[in-house]
Amino acid sequence: LAGDALLWAALLVAGASTGSWTVTGVARSLDATPVVAAAVALLLAGAGIVRSALVPGHRWLTETTEAPSPVSALLHAGVVNGIGILALVLWPILTASTPARVALALAGAATVVVGTAAARTRADVKGRLVASTSSQMGYLGLQVALAVPAAVLLHVIGHGIWKASAFLGAGGTVDRSRRAAP
Repeated sequence: LAGDALLWAALLVAGASTGSWTVTGVARSLDATPVVAAAVALLLAGAGIVRSALVPGHRWLTETTEAPSPVSALLHAGVVNGIGILALVLWPILTASTPARVALALAGAATVVVGTAAARTRADVKGRLVASTSSQMGYLGLQVALAVPAAVLLHVIGHGIWKASAFLGAGGTVDRSRRAAP
């Protein structure tokens, strides 16, 4: 809900301050008002940080380990890619602001560190998958911050396919490991 609230706030600030409700219209109008442009981009970055579970909005992602595997697959293959989707759709607005890109770079780098550390310490299969998703979203945030849209698109597609198959196969992995144990 926090991510959605930030996204709606960005939409309302952008539309109200520019008089336009299209991405190109808002992007052109925001060029003339750098303070409003930075505010809108920071609100969008905040929405992406929360939706993609980047530090400091990362705690919700660990709760998904309790969900059934198909639900986890949907969350980790689709919903969590929020910063990538937002960036691709709103690229001229989000990447035009240096403060927003710095915020994404810091959140992304912190998330890579936290997610990688968690992946190395979790004993359960789904917990490691969640930590892996977290670190991958950190890398996605860094790609947005570095303004490389082709890498963002490739990451969103590749991560979605790989993570969906990993979560859908998690149950089988657990069953095989139980049978192999003496």
